[in-house]
Amino acid sequence: MSKKLRKSQRRKLRRKKKNFRILRQTTVFFIIVALISVVGYIAYMSVTTGMFGVSEIQVEGTEILTNDQIVEASGIQEGENIFLLNLNNIRFNINKVVSAKNIYIRKVLPNKIIISIEENQPIGIFSQEGQNYYIDSDGRLMEITEELGKDDTPILSGFSKVEFGDTGQKVNVEPNYKFEQILNMLKLFEQNNLLGQLSEISLTKDNNYRIITKRGVVFTVKNFSNLQEYFNYVSSVIENGEMNQDINFAIGNNPIKKPR
Repeated sequence: MSKKLRKSQRRKLRRKKKNFRILRQTTVFFIIVALISVVGYIAYMSVTTGMFGVSEIQVEGTEILTNDQIVEASGIQEGENIFLLNLNNIRFNINKVVSAKNIYIRKVLPNKIIISIEENQPIGIFSQEGQNYYIDSDGRLMEITEELGKDDTPILSGFSKVEFGDTGQKVNVEPNYKFEQILNMLKLFEQNNLLGQLSEISLTKDNNYRIITKRGVVFTVKNFSNLQEYFNYVSSVIENGEMNQDINFAIGNNPIKKPR
């Protein structure tokens, strides 16, 4: 092959590569223009026609607060543009009223929002002036609601003072050491899968504790240690389904049991 022929072939190859680059750049340019046009059209339609205005909010996983309460707390307004919603702000708003391990929020085009909540489990409830204040095992406020959403959470009563701050803050209870005793009792029942059998735990005027089951059995104990000492007996009474008994561990060395 002559030198002149080789040069001609190289020139053809360079022109071919150059044409390919131009074609590729032109294709990319038109794809970008098309994408911009689509995004622009969507933006135009969403603003002028309300096509992407929120019309449905689905709530999953909440057991204490109602779906309507979660929607109200989220701050999402009907008709609000789905693309302009700030999911972090929505999550922050919901966290003000509910104690949750996780809150997942999804946008489903064109106009639906899904809020999935993985709630922490409450261990007790304070009821005051028509409001129910759910607390966790550390004594922190979880949620506030007008209706009892979980009937397997015992009510706490008998304290001289109970004050509530924001969700996530510890409840101010006096006498505090008595509150800590009750929290330990609740955790003991929870660890043994018996928390749902309790109706109420209260302080008595003589500084004992009354533990009331849903079947009408009342256990009276002096303190947490006293409950621990007789807990096997307490467990057997509950698990055997006994009803309407008054069992006192705070007097003498043996339980005093009588029908109610």
